[in-house]
Parts: sequence; structure tokens; C-alpha cells
Amino acid sequence: MHVVAIIVAGGRGTRVGGAVPKQLIAVGGETVLRRSVRAVAGHPSVNGVVVVLPQDLVGDGRRLVGDTPVP
Repeated sequence: MHVVAIIVAGGRGTRVGGAVPKQLIAVGGETVLRRSVRAVAGHPSVNGVVVVLPQDLVGDGRRLVGDTPVP
């Protein structure tokens, strides 16, 4: 079976009240987005990952995800 995970990170995080969207807030030196991608991509049953971002961040997607190996 082929499993593709979808990480929905398309919000703005306005309720959090920060200067950046909440998916880009650093927790323990790593953004919430990178932590999420790393955790999902590391699962043995996951063959691929799709990350949904706000339109203005799509061009920076690879940089935002980092060097996480995504199948």
C-alpha cells in the first residue's frame, strides 16, 4: 500500500499573536513545521509527504521544511 501524509500548515496563527505563523515558531530550536514533517516522514509506513502552506510561503517550502528526507 502507498501512503502519502498531508500536513496542513496553511494557517496564519493569528490567535497565537506572534510575528510569524505558528507553524514557523521555533520549539526547542526547530520550527513546528520541521518537527511535524520529520515525525511524519520518519514513520515506516509513510511513502511521501505533502505540505500545505499559505500562498505567500509556497515558494519557500523546501527551505521551510529543511533537509528532512521526504520520500
